[in-house]
Formats: sequence, C-alpha cells, structure tokens
Amino acid sequence: MESQFVCSDCSLLHTGKTKMSFLGFRNFHCSLCGSKNTRPLSTTYRVIYVLAIVFFLFCGTTMLLAGRIPIPGILAVAAVWALIHDNKLIKRARESASGAGGGQAGQAGQGVHREVT
Repeated sequence: MESQFVCSDCSLLHTGKTKMSFLGFRNFHCSLCGSKNTRPLSTTYRVIYVLAIVFFLFCGTTMLLAGRIPIPGILAVAAVWALIHDNKLIKRARESASGAGGGQAGQAGQGVHREVT
C-alpha cells in the first residue's frame, strides 16, 4: 500500500509502503534516517478492540457470578495492550505536532497516516 507519512525523528514527508503488524499497527522505516516508525491504529481496529474488551469483561463477570475464577486469555491481554500502545502513539503524535511549530510535520497531517490516491 502506497502511503504518505512523516518520520517522527527527521520530520520529513516520505511516500512509500507501510507494513501492518499482527495487531494492526502500520510500520515503516524512514529512507532518510533509517528509524522505525509506528502509526496509531485506525478507527476500525480501535472499535474492534474496545468491543472485544467489553465482551471479555462480560464473560468474566458472568464467570464470577457463577462462582468461577475468570482467567484472561491471550486475546483479551493483546486487546488491552494494543489500546494502551495506541494511546501512547496518539499522544506522541500530538506532542510532536504541537512542538513542530508549524513545520513540515504539522502541515502533513500531524504525522498521521494518509492514503495516496
């Protein structure tokens, strides 16, 4: 997938391909400085993870009411970790965009992934 992105280290706008991680994060390597960059989750992935956590909380509550001890599965832990990591990436993107002072990173959508048409 061809995309435009801003490197979080050198703040230059690049066009290239991104790779998707297992949990849905888009990763790319800057061709200029070589740093690895990770973009926040899309809204679709965020909604799926929130719904999964709600489902697992419902199942855990049901197990507690039935007198059993709920043990979180790997999917529940992965969903929680993905949302926490996504929140950190969003905060970092906002801080770098506000600290850019209207530079190239601020003009390119605050470092957020955009599709090239």
